[in-house]
Amino acid sequence: IDSVKLLADEYNIKMIQSSVIPLDKSKQKKIFEINKAACSWFHENLFSRNNTHILKYLDKRHIKIDDINNFKIGYAEFDGVLLIKHLLDLGYNLEEITESGIAVDKNNKQVCRFRNRIIFPIRNIYGDTIAFGGRVVSDNDMPKYLNSPETLVFKKKMAFYLNKARIQVF
Repeated sequence: IDSVKLLADEYNIKMIQSSVIPLDKSKQKKIFEINKAACSWFHENLFSRNNTHILKYLDKRHIKIDDINNFKIGYAEFDGVLLIKHLLDLGYNLEEITESGIAVDKNNKQVCRFRNRIIFPIRNIYGDTIAFGGRVVSDNDMPKYLNSPETLVFKKKMAFYLNKARIQVF
């Protein structure tokens, strides 16, 4: 749907609304808010003095600070409860955090799905964070790549991924 809207806008084609079953807009709005807060937390966490090794790792992979800031790349520490506690402190409840796909049950405790991973926000064409992709730093952790599960705002087959990366020719 997003790709069709993007193309329709680009070519000035008027779209006709279909009779699709409406989603719960208040729950969608809450998930967008949680994802935005989590995105900020991941990004700020990357620049914590405890995580300079992650910045060095990204530099070694030729990912520069400007790109980190532009794409809001972040880091989720191994301690999976820090982000959950932060989101709870912001007033969200565990059910909402779980519906966003960020929390997962581990040993009867809700923890961040993306522990010990570099975080790449996935956005829709409007710039809203709809999901996250995470890559482990250590080759010992599995799976190497981990994405958000499908949620009310993220349907993998419905998402149109735009990559704004530039290619440098040497």
